Amino acid sequence: MISEIFDHADAAAGVANPFLPEHFSSEVVVPPVILMPFGVSECVGAGAQAHYGFTGIDVSPDELKTAAKRTQNLERNFNCRAGFSREDDTLPDRFFEEEIEVDGQMRSIDKTEQLGRMIGKFYEIRGWDEQGVPLDNTLN
Repeated sequence: MISEIFDHADAAAGVANPFLPEHFSSEVVVPPVILMPFGVSECVGAGAQAHYGFTGIDVSPDELKTAAKRTQNLERNFNCRAGFSREDDTLPDRFFEEEIEVDGQMRSIDKTEQLGRMIGKFYEIRGWDEQGVPLDNTLN
């Protein structure tokens, strides 16, 4: 199932999925459509080069990723203050209603258990609390 991706990544890395936050932050720097055929690192490097080309300001890929993470944390904090919460972080109903074949078996996502666990893991990786509010040390 979808949540097994987290389990495999956790087991392989011995820690929480290290790729997820990097990919998520990279979408602020480079749109997902451009990311698809390339690796995240290559796109962020190209984004740093493009930033220099447009602004004349030299930034490293790491500085660009840091700026992207800060942007997402501030956006999330703004949305939380505007009333958005964990209940708003969901997928379209079809993800829970339609089954897909995984390892020869038809499966769907369990909205309560699996999605809740994935969201919780995502929040943990991002440095947010159980309701998706960025923690003070994440914002500083």
